[in-house]
Amino acid sequence: MHKMIADAEERTAAIIAESEDRLAAIRTERDAVAGYLENLRGVLTNATGLLGTAPSVDAAEPAELVIEPDDESVTDDATVTDDEDATTR
Repeated sequence: MHKMIADAEERTAAIIAESEDRLAAIRTERDAVAGYLENLRGVLTNATGLLGTAPSVDAAEPAELVIEPDDESVTDDATVTDDEDATTR
């Protein structure tokens, strides 16, 4: 009986150690991604500031994206059928 308990405790300790290692790796990756995104945000903010095109965004209202095709780009043969793909046209 003591052997069974000792084995269970040993397996539990191994599982916990592996889980802690995996969690540490996830946290390291999360911190790296957060740093990359923060740097990217700074670069983009700087770039828009240099161009004088920094968008004015009202944080209270989300922007609405409307895409309207111009009349010349829409034709009847623009539809892709099942037996063709966009690379064969």
